[in-house]
Order: sequence, then C-alpha cells, then structure tokens
Amino acid sequence: MVILEEQTSDAEHVEPVVKKATLDQFWKLGQARNEKNRLESASKVLQAVAKSEVEAVYTVTRLVKGLAGSSNNARQGYFVCLTELLRQAEVEYKTVAKQVQANLKIGGTLTKGEEADFLVAQLLAYSAMLRAGVVQEENREEVVRELLEISGARRYLLLPVIKLLVEHFLGKGDSDIVSIITSNISVKIADLNIDSLYLLLSIHKLDQSLITEEFLEEVGVKKLFGKKALEAFSSCLLTASLPPGVVAEHPTLPILINILVEKEVMLKFWQVMGPEMTAANSKGVVGWTVLREVGRLAGAVGMLPDMLTRHSLSVGVQLASRQASVGMVKEVLTMVVAGVEMEKMDRLGMIKRLIDMDLCWDKLPVGGTVSQLLMKADMETVKEVAKVYMTNLKGEGKMVERVHSASMLVKLVGLSVMQGELEWRGEMLEALASVSVVGGVLGVGVLNSSGRDQMKDVLFRALDSRNKNLEDSVALLVGLVKYIREQLNKAATRVKALDDEQDAVAKKALGVIDKLEKKWGKGKGKEVGVFLFLYCQMWLQMFSQPDLATEVLGELAPVYDRWSKGDKKGSETGEEPAWVEVVTEILISLLAQNNHLLRGVVGAVFSVVGREMTAPAMDSLLAVVKQKDGEDEGEDDEDDEEIDEEDDDDEGQEENGNDKESSEEEDSSDDDEGEEEEEKNVEPALLTKLSGALGDHAADSESDIDMDEVPDEDMAKLDEKLAEAFKALGGRKDGLGKKKAALSSLASMHFKLRVLELVELYLTHSPNPAHLPTIVPALLESLDKAVRSGSAQEPLVKRLVSALAK
Repeated sequence: MVILEEQTSDAEHVEPVVKKATLDQFWKLGQARNEKNRLESASKVLQAVAKSEVEAVYTVTRLVKGLAGSSNNARQGYFVCLTELLRQAEVEYKTVAKQVQANLKIGGTLTKGEEADFLVAQLLAYSAMLRAGVVQEENREEVVRELLEISGARRYLLLPVIKLLVEHFLGKGDSDIVSIITSNISVKIADLNIDSLYLLLSIHKLDQSLITEEFLEEVGVKKLFGKKALEAFSSCLLTASLPPGVVAEHPTLPILINILVEKEVMLKFWQVMGPEMTAANSKGVVGWTVLREVGRLAGAVGMLPDMLTRHSLSVGVQLASRQASVGMVKEVLTMVVAGVEMEKMDRLGMIKRLIDMDLCWDKLPVGGTVSQLLMKADMETVKEVAKVYMTNLKGEGKMVERVHSASMLVKLVGLSVMQGELEWRGEMLEALASVSVVGGVLGVGVLNSSGRDQMKDVLFRALDSRNKNLEDSVALLVGLVKYIREQLNKAATRVKALDDEQDAVAKKALGVIDKLEKKWGKGKGKEVGVFLFLYCQMWLQMFSQPDLATEVLGELAPVYDRWSKGDKKGSETGEEPAWVEVVTEILISLLAQNNHLLRGVVGAVFSVVGREMTAPAMDSLLAVVKQKDGEDEGEDDEDDEEIDEEDDDDEGQEENGNDKESSEEEDSSDDDEGEEEEEKNVEPALLTKLSGALGDHAADSESDIDMDEVPDEDMAKLDEKLAEAFKALGGRKDGLGKKKAALSSLASMHFKLRVLELVELYLTHSPNPAHLPTIVPALLESLDKAVRSGSAQEPLVKRLVSALAK
C-alpha cells in the first residue's frame, strides 16, 4: 500500500491511498514492447485518473520522470500517456512546466549521458504540451525559448526542435516569434546547413509575407532562389555530414524540390548540383536521390530527361554496380519509362540519350530500360533505333557492341507493331544472316571467332517471332533464302561447311523450294505454303544444324513426293498416311530435340496445319502425352552399360590381383560365411527361374556344370534367359543409375510439355468437335498419372490443367 504526499504549504496532508494494481500500470507502461500493450497500459492509467484513483498531478510527475528513461520503448509509452492525459484532464501548462523544471533540470552531478536523457525528456514534455494544446498565447514565447535552449545543447536535437517550431509556431505571421527563432538558429547563407535550410524554406512556404528585402538582406542574398542561393542549397545537400539514406529521409529534400519546381528553377539548380556529383563519395547518391524526388512529383517527371545528362548517367551506371544504390538508380529509370508512357517526355529522345551514353545500356546492371521503352514504341521510333543498331552491327566497332546490336535487332523484329512491315523485317533478317550463317558479305565488318560464336543463332531467334499469317511467314522466308543464295553465289561462304551428302540434300531442297515457290505464286494454297515453309526452314537449318536438317529433309522428301504427285488413293485406303499425319510426326520428332529454335519452327507450322488435323494425327500427339516414363528402350541400354562397367571393374581387379592376394585370403572366410547366409536366403522363385534358364544342362545342387560341354546355340539362349532371370531381382541401381533415371524422367516430362503446347494451341483456335471425345479422356488419364507421380511432375500437372481449362 502506497501513501502519496504532496507538500503544497507548510502543513502536510495525506493523499488518498492508491491501489497497487493502478501503480503497476506505470511499470507496465515503461515495459511495453509493442503498440498494443503500450496503449492498453496508457488507457488503464487514464481510467484511474478519471476515476480519481490517482491524482493528475502525481501522474504527471511520474510520466515526466519516465520520459528521462534510457529505453525508447519506455519513452514512447510515457509520451503517449502524458499527451493524452494533458488533453483529457485539462492540466495547465504551468503545472507541467513546473514538473519539468523540478525533475528534468540539467546540472549538478549528472553525467553527459544522463544530461542527454534529460534534454530528450524536456523536448518530449514540451512536445506533449504543444500537441495536447495546453500552451496558451501568453506561454508561446517562453516555450520557444526553452526549445531553442534545448537545440543549442546538443547538435542532434536541432532538427527535432526545428520540426516542432515549424509545426506549431510558423504560418501565423508572428514576426516576433520568427525573429526570436532566426536570432538563435542562423539562416544566413554563410551559416546554412541541411537543418537550418529546412527552417528557411519553411519560413518561405508558411510565412511568405515575412520574406521582405530586410529579411533577405539578413540572409545575405538579393533573391532567395538566385544563383548564389542555389549554390548554397546544393552545398547543404552535398556536404551534409549525414549518411545518404538519412539525407533521403530528411524533410529538407521534399520541401526544397517542391519549391524549386514551383519556382521553375529546378533545372538551374541541377546545373549547379549535377556537375558536382561523383560516385567516389556520397555526392553521387545524394544527386540521384534528388532525381528520384523529382520523379516522384507528377508535375516534374518531365524534367528528368534534361537532368539525366551524360555525366549524371555515368554516375548512375557506377552507382548501379553497387548493391546499396542499384535499387535507387533502377527506381529513377522506372520513373522515366512511366513518364514516357504518360507522354510527358519524348520516347525516341530518351532512347537515344541512353544508347548514346552506352550502346549496350540494357546489358548494364541498370538494364532493360531501352527494351521497355521500345515495347510500346511506334513504327518510326523503332526504325530510327534500328538504324543505330544496324550501323554498329555491320561496322568494325567493338565486338561486344556488335553482338548486343544483333540481340536488340532480334527484339525489334519481334515487336507486334512491326509485324506488318515485311520489307523492313526482311532487311533486318538479311543483316542478321550476314553475321550468323554466312561470312564474307560485302559491307559487313569481319567477325572474330568469339563474335561469330555469340551470334550464331541470332537469325533463328529472329525467325522465332510470330507472323500475322502463313503468307507473311512464307514471304519472309523465301526472301531470306533468295538473299542467302545470292550471297553464296558471290564471295560469301557458309560459316559451317557441309559434307558431300549434306550438300546434295541442300541442293535438292533448293530445287523443291523453287518448284513450290512457283506453285505458291499461282494459288497460295495452304498445303503448298506449309511445305514451302518447312523446306525453307530446314534449308536454313542446314547452316546451323546440318545433321538434324538432313535427317528431317530426308523424312520430308517422300511426303512431299506423294503430295506433289497427287497420290491420295493410298491415304484413303489406309495404305499410306495423310500428309498432315506425316507432318505431325515430323513436328514431334523436331520437338524431341529439345531445341528452342526448332520449337519456334514447330509452333509456326502447327498454327497453320492445326486446322487440318485428322484423328490419327491427333492420336500421335496424345500418344506422347500419355506415354509412361521408361516405355522406350533406354532401360535395357542402361543395364547393358552398367554390366559393361562391372566387367571393366573386374578386369581391373584381376590386373591388380597380385597386390591384394594376401588381404583377399584373410577376408575369404568372412566372405564365404556371408555367401552361405545369402544362399540360405535365396528365394525359391529365383531358383526356379535360374533352373529354367539352365534347362537340360541344369545340375543338381551338389555338382557343377561344365560350360565347355554346352553348345553355342544353347549358350546364346542361356545368356538371354539368365539376363531375364537376374532382371527379375528388381535391379537395384547405384548412384549413377539413379541419376540417369532421374534425368531420363525429367527429359520425358519436358518432351510432354512441349507436345502439350501444340495441343493447347489446337484447343485455343476453334478445335474440331469430333476430336474432343478423344482429347479430353487422354488429358485426364495423363493428369491422373502425373498427380500420382508426386511433386516431380508438378509442371506437367499445371500444364495439363491449363489444357483442360481450354
């Protein structure tokens, strides 16, 4: 039980008894670690005051003392409670000020740490009084002077004091208060720092009527936003003795940028600040922080292109190579892209500014800005940018820039806005062909082996882009084939030489292309277009993958021959498959290669022939989807490889046997015992299979077989049956075997995923209703198997669900 006493006169009197539960709330208030507990304890203290369980004066005293604690959590709790107590209990300013003077007085034997805690407590107490509204007009000057005294005691308390002064004393036109403040906190140009700059800018914003000639004379400038002032403002930011992250959160930054934008002097300010940036110290980060602040203002984002000078971009590139600042640089560039989309800045001008800085801008850590700007560019902008990349691609410049130019041209060819520009796209494809599949083209700079290797597939990546229809695809391919043939007839050469057989196949394919082109020119039939498309694609593949292209052209030739002769009788009687069925089988064989470029070929062809799909052709696709892992002959091959490896190990052991005879003899007895135990545990079913394998030559259990007496024919049969018998053991696999099995399963799943893409493509584009009763059950069956196979088949499950949703 606690008895409270307060000496109000010479006589003493006893205060009411305070319950221990109520006093415990003060302790809980100081120990609260989160907002919920803090508010709960503060509420109970306030309720106790409201019920007169504890007097307001005593509570104020406890809370004021608590503000001097060294724990931030305790300070927060006491500050919240004190502010609300002053608001609810209507405690007068003098009462609180008296407690502050009595309990938070600086001096005596206090250490520096204790003095700092007391100063912070004083600041919090006055802040609570101001926010609670207990400071009356007659007390304002006194509070200002007390706050100014606190700000002078410790440098780090200056900004919190200025914030309080700005919040509660500016904006009222009180020149006397402003004079008192500026006489203690200098706002002269020569004395400005990042904190006092905030005070000066706040006076300008909230009490603009006080910015007289006399005030400017005291500041030391003729114009508050003239050249001299702007230089001082820039210096305040760049030379601030604070980490860049703290500068970014400082209240000076947003108010400065807002005023500079309003006064239309932002670009003049940047002309002063921009050249001072460097990545060698924090000035570069501060400069890009200013750019970010400008970009956050909707009305100012259009200024960014003019502020992103070559020097600014150079500093940004250096900052982007650091983990701490790359995010900020990317954020500014994202604002640039957004500004372009809002039509507040010129798209082409911004792109040229970036690639003039570095042609390989998108390869830098800041990456992707140019590509983002090109995504929604119009045709003229794309063509202008393409000229820059084309010039570099064909020139004799740095190899890294030529390689990057090729990659960017690939992206430009695939833009949807350029789909109808067939002539322009053809020129781009020809340029890419001149640096990837043929060499020695007139007007194209020589490539070294590294550059040639990096650009070997750029043509096929460009061909991977979709076209509006079959006619456009054929037109581009035929034009490209003609261009390459012309170059080969001149001084150009193939990058990858062909052998005699491959050369013969390529020439034959050209003959077919010529015939098909004539037919295509007459009628533009779909079948003609499909065969022309396939032959052109495979002829081009002869420059990249001659072995694969030769094989595919070999499979395609008889299909074309039957079709060209108009032999439909065989397909009608079931003797020969329809052309679309054979084409489907060829597409499946191409997908089995797991080649991204060939997948583009398959997708382009199937988008045309999909409408002609027959039931057998669809069954070929579904057979792949329903196929179980391990249905092929790969397991037998793996078993044979494992047996060969074991034989090799045995031979090695025999060669080194003389060195290990003694150790083997010592362990022979243990091995014999183990073997006897294993013999006892052999399953009867296995013995039956082994006896069946030996057949008539089986001996009883107590005698051996003389293998020399067994005829060769029986020995061959014996080997086969023994293999079957031992395979029945379950085939325990070692680590290598398990790894091969896992890789095989993964490859099988990806093959199914690639074929499922075709099925989805078919279902998306008006499928034949007659095929749906076959497709849906097959997909459901495959989904059931995939789900039962576990998490390893999760990608397949998702794709099957997507296909069924069509």
